[in-house]
Amino acid sequence: MSNRSKTYASILIASFLISLAVLPSAVSAKSEQAWNVQTLDEDAWAGGGCPIAVDSNNVTHIAYMDFPSGTNSLIYTSSNGSGWINQTVDGSGYVFVVFSLVFDANGYPHILYNTSPLGAPIDPLKIASWNGNGWDIQNTGISYAGSAALALDSSGNPHIAYTTGVELQYGVTWLGSALDYASWTGTSWTTQTIYSNMNDSFSTFSFALGSNNTPYIMYSLTSNSSAIKLAKYQNSSWNTQTIPLPPSSANLGNVVVDSKGYPHFIYTQPYQNSTTLSTILYASFNGTVWISQTVASKVSLGDDNPVGQLVLDSHGNPHFCYINSDGVPMYASYSGSAWNIQTISSNTSANGPCWLALDASGNPHISYRTASGARYTAVLMYATTNETNQATSTLVPEFPVLVILPPFLAVLSIAIAVTQSRRETLRQETS
Repeated sequence: MSNRSKTYASILIASFLISLAVLPSAVSAKSEQAWNVQTLDEDAWAGGGCPIAVDSNNVTHIAYMDFPSGTNSLIYTSSNGSGWINQTVDGSGYVFVVFSLVFDANGYPHILYNTSPLGAPIDPLKIASWNGNGWDIQNTGISYAGSAALALDSSGNPHIAYTTGVELQYGVTWLGSALDYASWTGTSWTTQTIYSNMNDSFSTFSFALGSNNTPYIMYSLTSNSSAIKLAKYQNSSWNTQTIPLPPSSANLGNVVVDSKGYPHFIYTQPYQNSTTLSTILYASFNGTVWISQTVASKVSLGDDNPVGQLVLDSHGNPHFCYINSDGVPMYASYSGSAWNIQTISSNTSANGPCWLALDASGNPHISYRTASGARYTAVLMYATTNETNQATSTLVPEFPVLVILPPFLAVLSIAIAVTQSRRETLRQETS
């Protein structure tokens, strides 16, 4: 090999080594996310829910129950960029559970909740809707709802899936349970019963509207909690299938329907027959078969901490949150090739389900509750992260620059070497 060839080879090898050393730094520069965790209310109700949503203007909203003076009020809070603005939607003092927060095409919020007047066995479902100037509250006439979920169709009409039971004696015994579906026609509610059993109840339940306003309802029964059922309204009737996946442990997240009309959900299985550890799995339908993949193993989930809310981003990648048995809120996201699980906060007193929403850039926004020292109350928490909060090194340039730098140095070095070689040749010829 000539001296010139040796020089070129040395330059290329050096550039390659620079690439190996520099590119991992570029990749890892944005691999960690810095979470911004805020306390929103120290007197929130310990039960119920705190659904979160991000509107088309990337403004975050949360609906929850406040319990500052021994009475429950429905509160709607919105971030204005520098703080949070609260509105009292229902101050009757009898708000019991907040189930859903959704937005219509005009960007107006709609909240599904129920009330529980003291001593009354009926818990009517209500919908609070913003009309542009104030809140309209509609009593749906639906009572005895143990769990419920709200969705809006393409015309903005509300649809509610819910489970019910009949009490033989108030606060003592329930007789059977039913899964019902109600839709608003514009003038009245129509109701259908999907499943009922006088000797059974529902261990889990979730609802979503897919393309063409097709409703999907996923559930499992207490008598056979390992069997996951999916009911779909098609051709003027409800078709129910048992999803052909390995048995679950009845810990199901919500069902989500993608743009193709394919359902997705999160569920768990006992980890290698363990009584305390679980394996979290993600299941999706590809149009032909169901596919399941493991998200995390050896996860400890508390009895009151089900796998949290599942959301699909603009690329169809899944994201969800959950709270482990230690009371630590966690966030899991799929990049398209691998799952990434992060600890949102080191606080170990989180409880109940967490709620997740993604903004237009795919950044997560999460609401959850932590324990409070006062009876019946909890602390409402909010966590988010975005590109400006991501941990980056000021000593490492942006990724595109690092990609271009090594080949640029190689070309520049070769050009310098060729120029020097020509000069040496001319010098020899002249001499």
